[in-house]
Amino acid sequence: MTEDRASYGIVTIELDGDELELKPTLRAFQKIQNRFGGLSQAIQGLSGLNIDNVAAVVAAGAGINGTKDTEKLKEQIFSTGVVNVIGKASEYLALLMNPTGKESAAVEEDDDMEK
Repeated sequence: MTEDRASYGIVTIELDGDELELKPTLRAFQKIQNRFGGLSQAIQGLSGLNIDNVAAVVAAGAGINGTKDTEKLKEQIFSTGVVNVIGKASEYLALLMNPTGKESAAVEEDDDMEK
C-alpha cells in the first residue's frame, strides 16, 4: 500500500465548486452510527436518494456541525445533484469500515498462499 495512515481513507468531494475532505475519524464513525444504527444501515440510507441522509454522511465526514452549516451543505448537495454525491459518500462509508487500510492476518495469509 502506497498511502500512509494520514491520507488513507480520505475522500475528496466537490460540492457546488467547494472541495470537502471526508476523513475517517472515530467522531464521524460515531455520528453515522448514532444516526443510522450502523454503517450498513447508512449505506442503505444513501440508496434511497434522501438528501438528509446524504448530508448526514457528508457532514460527519467533513466535521460539519450546526443547523446553519448543515442547511448550506444540503443546498450544495442539491446544486451538485444528489445522485452525483452518493458515489463519493458510499466510497467514504466503505473506507470508514477499515480506516487503517490494514488487512487482517487471515486475509494476508490467504494472499500469501495464492502467490
